[in-house]
Amino acid sequence: MRHSTMRRVDSLFCQTVFAVLCCLVIPAAVANAQGGRQLTLAKATVQGWGTANPTLVLEGDNFDDRPEVSIGSAGGRFIELKVLSSTDSKIVAQLGSVAYGTYVVEVTTGRSERHSDRISLTITGGTPGPQGPKGDAGPQGPAGPAGAAGAKGDQGAQGPAGAKGDQGAQGPAGAKGDQGAQGPAGAKGDQGAQGPAGAKGDQGAQGPAGPTGAQGATGATGATGATGAQGSAGPQGEIGPKGDIGPAGPTGATGAQGSAGAAGATGAQGPAGPTGATGAQGPAGPAGPPGPAGSGGGGGAAVVFEKSWSSQTSAACCDQWFPVSGSTITATTNGGPLLIQMNVYMAGGSHATCRPTIDGVWAGDFASLPKSPTDPYWTEGILGVGITGDAWHAWNKSRIYFNVPAGSHMFRIQCATDEGTLTIGSSPTVTSSWSIIELR
Repeated sequence: MRHSTMRRVDSLFCQTVFAVLCCLVIPAAVANAQGGRQLTLAKATVQGWGTANPTLVLEGDNFDDRPEVSIGSAGGRFIELKVLSSTDSKIVAQLGSVAYGTYVVEVTTGRSERHSDRISLTITGGTPGPQGPKGDAGPQGPAGPAGAAGAKGDQGAQGPAGAKGDQGAQGPAGAKGDQGAQGPAGAKGDQGAQGPAGAKGDQGAQGPAGPTGAQGATGATGATGATGAQGSAGPQGEIGPKGDIGPAGPTGATGAQGSAGAAGATGAQGPAGPTGATGAQGPAGPAGPPGPAGSGGGGGAAVVFEKSWSSQTSAACCDQWFPVSGSTITATTNGGPLLIQMNVYMAGGSHATCRPTIDGVWAGDFASLPKSPTDPYWTEGILGVGITGDAWHAWNKSRIYFNVPAGSHMFRIQCATDEGTLTIGSSPTVTSSWSIIELR
């Protein structure tokens, strides 16, 4: 272990080069132009001596971006070096392979107006020894932070199509589909030609003979009279049993096609299609003339009011009633039962409900009609509106309300929804209405 360590120290020592750099400024061989920037070389050093790529570093002032660097050689010649980088105050050039000694380095700048300066460079040191063995690898350093994701590259060209794979196993049979509707009856075919008559059946057995008539008295032998008339035939005997059917004759040749038959009777009417959406209610017609006065008697009814409107109201969710714009009206009643009919068009929301109010109170409260103390919003029923789609829906409700006191009252419709926003009516296209009839 000690010998190995000493070998490494010796190797490192042999590779270390002590370069004595004498920075002696030699007056420029070429005079700088009067009035231009003065090129000055102040320091020259060698970096990486003993490596494969040593470099010459020159420091000074007024370098430009394209300087020319040369180093003196045997025979009084200058060899130009490759400039690796250059700033206004520093030049790095590739030194190459040079021996120990003192050299003159010259830097020239400018294109149309040339400037130059020279500096002396001395390189001394021991001869590099052989390269030592490779040292052990140091521990791995911590991972650096992840770099930013690069831009997405262009899509590559599509590769050739792969070979066709083996056919997969057949999947299970699908469920049997519903039976299709019966197609229309086909046209009646032509009547085929009549086949030949079958063989004649066996003759039935002869029926029994009829009874013999009574014999007449023997008359005197007279002259031969004329032949008498033939007597009537006896009763017909019973029909004998039917003989066996003879074998069918051979099928006759197909007859020529006849002319087309008359069109068949019209088939039964198909089922009715679904009911279309309800159209918007038309405007109310003019009031008819008053009817003749009825004879006195119990019962009857009187119209308290009929109200129509086409303005729009929005009712937001949740747990709150919204008055319907356009439905408010003041009218007088006489204390009788009130038949209230509502026809309100709405869309959106989810589930919806509407109720009539009298002086700000639900009309059912006057007769203490039932309602839930925890969820009082469905006392008049419930209608699926937005939950069933975007179409318009009609709230049609008729109900009789009792115990409303006589006098002038303010009547109004309120509506509510349990989700989203309910739209009631639409100006000026969708008209809603309601009416009250007082029963007597």
